[in-house]
Amino acid sequence: MNKVKNKRRHIIIVSILAALIFFALALIIINPFGPKYYDSGYFKYTVRGEEAEQTAWIEGLTDLGKEQTQIIVPEVLDGYQVSHLGWSVWGFSHGIWESDNLKKVYVPFELDIDDEVFRNCTNLEKVITLYEINTNFEFIYYPNASCYTNYNIQKANISFKYNYDDAENYGFYWIDDLDYGSLITTLPENPTREGYTFDGWYKELECVNQWNFETDVTPTATYETDGTTLVYQETILYAKWI
Repeated sequence: MNKVKNKRRHIIIVSILAALIFFALALIIINPFGPKYYDSGYFKYTVRGEEAEQTAWIEGLTDLGKEQTQIIVPEVLDGYQVSHLGWSVWGFSHGIWESDNLKKVYVPFELDIDDEVFRNCTNLEKVITLYEINTNFEFIYYPNASCYTNYNIQKANISFKYNYDDAENYGFYWIDDLDYGSLITTLPENPTREGYTFDGWYKELECVNQWNFETDVTPTATYETDGTTLVYQETILYAKWI
């Protein structure tokens, strides 16, 4: 008899604990008391953190964002520094982007990225970044430099360089990856350097011939002797300072 009572008691306790865990997870996932969601351009975001240190956490794409084929993640949204793309707790990922159109994402600054954030971007081909990021997405493109060691690294074939000693990010200001023989159509904001004025992008370290973004194209594709393997060719643009 006591065994039956103990068994019933055990079942009741386990059931209560399971219900509490389920309720806690529901609060985390649904979170009716959580932060307010905002729309800004291509992004849905929340504002989190202490009053003086609040940051924007991008937690999805707006309808306009879902229409885009490429997106540059902004460093600031509505006055808030962007610090996260998605987030996770107890193994549950939140803020996952959804898009059937998005093919390329630029991440030009360092921030926290959930490893599942691009899971529902069904046609995404490339994530372009200067910073090593933790994501399950396969095709992440980094600068052509030996310091980048991520296991799934791809080398971007377009490099914009600061072109002065001791520049940050190993001298890389912006990168991209394009088909060979293409115009460079996505440009970063002009770089800045204390005490100098930026005077354009050039083809050589010495800044003799300026790159013409309306007519100059990347190198023509060439192949290894097997006729199918592309030969990697990097196009480097150098900033001129006056």
